Amino acid sequence: LRVARFLGNDMATFLDQADVTGTIPQMIDEAEKFVARNTRHGIRIVGFQHVNVHEYPNEAIREAITNALCHRDWGLVGQQVRVAIFDDRIFVDSPGRLPPGVTLENIERVHVLRNPVIAQLLYDVEYIENWGSGVPRMKRAMRAYSLPAPIFDEPGPNFTATFTGPGERFMRELEVRPAWMAWL
Repeated sequence: LRVARFLGNDMATFLDQADVTGTIPQMIDEAEKFVARNTRHGIRIVGFQHVNVHEYPNEAIREAITNALCHRDWGLVGQQVRVAIFDDRIFVDSPGRLPPGVTLENIERVHVLRNPVIAQLLYDVEYIENWGSGVPRMKRAMRAYSLPAPIFDEPGPNFTATFTGPGERFMRELEVRPAWMAWL
């Protein structure tokens, strides 16, 4: 698994990068830490408590990384799952096109396991539920953050998921002002 944070919106300048190895659960956990380290976080006050706010919904990004590692085509030797973080998006790239029977149009309704042994392992250690509900869950999590649904594509021999971020809107839309301050 390769992870990188780039300056701006292209791959010209690296800010951070790592090659992640280990078991699939370890790679998922390390990728999640890398994404957390390389995306923005804030705090807003709700009542008497502070609430942590993340630039992207953790659930959606973790699901995409988990799916990329679980469903990748392991026959494509020498290729890695890649997670690229830009100023405006997170891009998850997995070797292999969608498995037979699954298309970009039916991805939310059709569930085919390319790697049933890996899926069973991830189910046994409670990283997936193995019901094919990942894509709807990603879309729902992005919607809850008022972000666009992920964009799925099959460029060349790979499958990609792109998550558009809030950009400069991060935390600004969360500012709730009392009515008496409306004139400010």
